[in-house]
Amino acid sequence: MQKIIDLHTHTIASDGTDTPTELIKKASQANIGAIAVTDHDTISGLVEAEKAGKEYGVEVVRACEISTFCKYGEIHLLAFWVPYEDKNIEQ
Repeated sequence: MQKIIDLHTHTIASDGTDTPTELIKKASQANIGAIAVTDHDTISGLVEAEKAGKEYGVEVVRACEISTFCKYGEIHLLAFWVPYEDKNIEQ
């Protein structure tokens, strides 16, 4: 059976409804093989998500949705493979 990926998800670390573990468990049940946890302006849920990913067989992509402003207003940028420690991103 072919697995799918989801590269834009949120946990309760920002505006999602599930803990990182709950999100990964649901991804596994939905046959998602890889998931990017892209909470808004924080990477605080990534360690838990990675631990759950190992438990449930889901590859977790370290990511963050960064909020910024330009002359047209607020924009959100997805950043993938963020480092484990970055003083510029909330942990």
